[in-house]
Amino acid sequence: MTHHVVALVPIKDFQAAKGRLRTELGDEAASELARTLAANVLSALHPLPVLVVTDNDTVSEFAQQRGATVQMQQREGLNAAVSEGYLSLVRTAEQVVIVHSDLAHPEGLGSFSYEDGITIWTDMNQEGTNVMCLPTGLPFTFSYGEGSALRHRSHAREQGFEPRWITNSPWALDIDEPRHLI
Repeated sequence: MTHHVVALVPIKDFQAAKGRLRTELGDEAASELARTLAANVLSALHPLPVLVVTDNDTVSEFAQQRGATVQMQQREGLNAAVSEGYLSLVRTAEQVVIVHSDLAHPEGLGSFSYEDGITIWTDMNQEGTNVMCLPTGLPFTFSYGEGSALRHRSHAREQGFEPRWITNSPWALDIDEPRHLI
């Protein structure tokens, strides 16, 4: 069965997630925050089919309980997780929307009308890539981390796409640092 849009959500082990917040919040609270944010994102993606990519059994069980399909990642790191998930969807999706599990306001992710082509939703600093939608089957190189939005836009252009660039959306706030907790 082929879907027009499938959501891909990479989720890190909750016990290791939110490293920059652990000093401020403590380990238990940071882990619980990561779990709560991920649950909200997965809920907001309904009714889209969701593929969670993780290397953690606890996250796998958590995602399956929320109706997601899970793929255990083979290589370490965020870029590897996204690449592996993206490649696995080539036969079952026309478009993949990659969503990070730490968005503060994920409402509307599942009901948004994703357009063909490539769309990049940046973080509030217009540096990171919080959400990205692209067609399957491209030899796209995912390059998350500081400055990823510009790298992804450049790579989209190398693939022959002029990506839509969205800098002011509810999805611009991802919870990474203490100042984001307000």
